[in-house]
Amino acid sequence: MNAIQSYIENMFNALPDSREVRRARSELLQMCEDRYTELRNSGASDNEAVGKVITQFGNLDELADELGIRTEFETSRESSVHLSKVDAENFLRQRRRTARFVAVGVFLILLGCGFIATFGIANDSPRGAFFTNTGPLSPLSVGLAGLFVSVAIGVALFFVSGSSRNGVSLNEFDSVDLEPNVLLAYEREKKQRSTRTSFLMGAGVALIILAVAAMAICGAEADASTTPERFHQVGLMILFPLTGIGVGFLTIGGIERSAYNQLTSTRDYAPEKLEARRKIDRIAGSYWCFATLVFLVWAFAFDAWSTAWVIWPIAGVLFGLIAALISSRAEVKVEPR
Repeated sequence: MNAIQSYIENMFNALPDSREVRRARSELLQMCEDRYTELRNSGASDNEAVGKVITQFGNLDELADELGIRTEFETSRESSVHLSKVDAENFLRQRRRTARFVAVGVFLILLGCGFIATFGIANDSPRGAFFTNTGPLSPLSVGLAGLFVSVAIGVALFFVSGSSRNGVSLNEFDSVDLEPNVLLAYEREKKQRSTRTSFLMGAGVALIILAVAAMAICGAEADASTTPERFHQVGLMILFPLTGIGVGFLTIGGIERSAYNQLTSTRDYAPEKLEARRKIDRIAGSYWCFATLVFLVWAFAFDAWSTAWVIWPIAGVLFGLIAALISSRAEVKVEPR
């Protein structure tokens, strides 16, 4: 019976949260419960009863007139994309590919930031730091080269990640329409893979915390050392790569979870939540361009390559707060149905 309730919930997620839609949802759920009970009493197994109920009541297009929500249904269908089983598999494959490329790209960009921060210290403190002997190039030049090469490759990976669509015309803001049996299969698959995605995201958070802790420990040791530059460099060499790996885990786990949520049309894909995500995406481009501009101006104008890196964690926290505020406002609008 839980499978039926979940299926009905997903059927109505793309519809506006109006009184008529809530009434229709309750009526349909009651009809399904009555039919399920009838089938069970006649000797059908749980799986058989669920399958027959969904086959009979699983097409909202056929029931929209009877339930009195034809207008709402037609409006929601304009923003929905119907996918076959093959299309859905291609979509998942595409999103996993995107996750891997984005994760590696983020790691390389953070590694580049680590390059410039570490070699910037060597440039500012040539006597006590590591990596001061860089041949004909200054440590700062080596750091800049590492930064720009890493960023160039990382950005290229971002573009490559979205270059292949495998024939699936779907973006992250579309709601998805699947056949009932396919939807149930992905519901089960999502539950089976939830442990993996949760582990990846938990490991990502843990690695980021460890990276910050390592930087803090190195900073404390630097205060008591005659060569504090070396401890700062060690801290940075731990902070950026470990943070990059952690963010990569978060990216892979988050994108995979988001892909399954989109296929099963969970609450993150209610109209209000989709609009919030569009707004966050519109802000993100300008925001990170501005953060990059601040970083470059600070670093070049004040020769502060060894300290300007703090822009990135600060910018990340601020952007997280902005995104959380926008999402929380959308959450208020999405009342439980």
